[in-house]
Amino acid sequence: MNKEGMFSDEKIKELFETMESDPNLMKRRESSILEYKESFNWANKIEYGKMFCSLVNCKGGYVIFGVKSRPHELIGLQNDKFSNKDTSEITQYLNEHFSPSIEWHSYEHEQNGKNFGLIYVVKSEEKPVICIKQETHTSDTIREGEIYYRYSGETKVIRAIDLQKIINERIEREIKRGRNLWLSGIRKVISAPPGYKAVMLPPNVKESELLGAPPTRFGDDPNLPVFRKAWDESPYESPQEIVVGILKSWKHDRTSYASESDMWTLYKSRENLKLDEEKAECLLESAINRYTPFFFWAKLLSTEQLKTFICRVIHEGKYPALNRALKLAHAIGGEIGVYLLDLAATYCGYSSVKCAVTRLKKTVTMQGRIKTVYGTKVKIGLESISIDELPEIELKRFLDDALADITKNKVEIKKIDALIYAPGLES
Repeated sequence: MNKEGMFSDEKIKELFETMESDPNLMKRRESSILEYKESFNWANKIEYGKMFCSLVNCKGGYVIFGVKSRPHELIGLQNDKFSNKDTSEITQYLNEHFSPSIEWHSYEHEQNGKNFGLIYVVKSEEKPVICIKQETHTSDTIREGEIYYRYSGETKVIRAIDLQKIINERIEREIKRGRNLWLSGIRKVISAPPGYKAVMLPPNVKESELLGAPPTRFGDDPNLPVFRKAWDESPYESPQEIVVGILKSWKHDRTSYASESDMWTLYKSRENLKLDEEKAECLLESAINRYTPFFFWAKLLSTEQLKTFICRVIHEGKYPALNRALKLAHAIGGEIGVYLLDLAATYCGYSSVKCAVTRLKKTVTMQGRIKTVYGTKVKIGLESISIDELPEIELKRFLDDALADITKNKVEIKKIDALIYAPGLES
């Protein structure tokens, strides 16, 4: 594994070669970081959700598909369900049912004519991860407030002693982080050259990495020192101020995305924001990376700018933005949509991307394709309607009702966002 905790192609190959050649490793039992599965079946999503949650609450870990557990044997996958899985659906399910979010990555491997799958759940410092939404399927249930943990290769509800251990570890990390910050400040003072002064700055002012940043004085007194490498990170209050802050960070670093909570706040106020194309593109970038509705922001861009944006996301090839870029391309439709989907299939080596492209190309030139893909039924609370002939104003009312309880209605909100605004992207 590399330093980010993810597997390179070489490491995957080495792992499977070792498993095949080393009898002792094949006798290795499932553990707090290892799970074997003979096949991949997302129909068991509750089981998988618990498993992901339990792995991240331990040390992170991996699930290998195509391995018989008792006795251990590399049998390979007998179907293509792993290759055809919808990664965005899995991530969406995890985000709706667990908090904080769970980061995971999937890999495929072929060896001696056998296909294998591997899912790596990344270790997170934001533990414990908790179930936030109850769901029952057949005989299995996840319950709101439960925390799952790995015990001798099995997923179970966490014991109090292990929960206390996780909490203590997090407290210790925060203490260590604070101590290191304190010691760093002392070192700066001690190592300062002769004649330098120690100056106190407000906590919301941070040093900028931009060379030639404009000179700044924090106050009206002309005798105050001037700082040429500082920027203000004051908290923003109104939605319009939040947009300014997000744009400011995004211009400095294109991977600096707004928080999920800020994006939901802005989406609630979307009709009242003053947005040019630069601000809209900035918000679209955050939306497709934060699992929040994105078609509204996309419709504020010209077709040419949106096409350029999608091309950039495809070339960067990062999840989850890539999956959303495919949906944007499908919404544009026509020759442009076909071109963008083909570009993704050609440029991205992920089998899941190729499968998604194949699925979307079936309808990309159809009229009414948005309803075909997203359906025409919308349900908020106990109220359910068909949007076949519903006026847009009524659908927006439904959207506002759903936004009153975002936690319960995330799926429907994204669906309504697509049904209202995606048709406006058609080329």
